[in-house]
Amino acid sequence: MNTPEIPAPVRELLAALVDAFDLPLPDITDGAERAYHRVLAERARTAHATLRIALATGPEDFEHGAAYLRRRVAEIPADYRPWPGPQDAAEGGEGR
Repeated sequence: MNTPEIPAPVRELLAALVDAFDLPLPDITDGAERAYHRVLAERARTAHATLRIALATGPEDFEHGAAYLRRRVAEIPADYRPWPGPQDAAEGGEGR
């Protein structure tokens, strides 16, 4: 893929955002789905706050914002049972 040149601090912040929302799908149980939505909402609030600060302070703080977002996301783990996927469902597990 040929991507245009993006300044390193901007790329780092964008990568932290992508990673923050890169969550496995939850299992089909109500508990797993509720936990998934809780994790997603907490990470979204953190990302929103990080972006607000980044926009207010400017590009010189993007690297700091990316590091902060990564630290906070690490404190909000995907602590639910993930969906096993169609390959596991075909082998006797529950499908989605």
